[in-house]
Amino acid sequence: MFKTWKSTFNLDKIHSMKLQRFECLNYGTLLQIILCTKLFDYYRTRLWNTLKLEINELKSIKYILSITDQIRINIKSRAIKKMNQLLTDTFEVLASKCKKERKKGRQTPMMIMNQLTLA
Repeated sequence: MFKTWKSTFNLDKIHSMKLQRFECLNYGTLLQIILCTKLFDYYRTRLWNTLKLEINELKSIKYILSITDQIRINIKSRAIKKMNQLLTDTFEVLASKCKKERKKGRQTPMMIMNQLTLA
């Protein structure tokens, strides 16, 4: 998960700046990480439970990050219908474009977990 955060949120690319600016950028990035990770966990679980579909962590987090501005705007304007539509659209996009690619002869982690719960 940290590798995904590092590459998606550019945690390793910090240039010199005042301490206050760094703290502000750092806290903002941490809030984005929390939001994206929580949404990813929600969609990962929902897609697995409804469609038995695993999604790619990196692709999913990048997509969710790309819609954070829309989420923020909908929250600020209290546009509940738009927010619901955005979340539904996100479910569909993640299901179609962010599928986890299986490697030949290997089981995915969710497949292993599913076998353990059935045993």
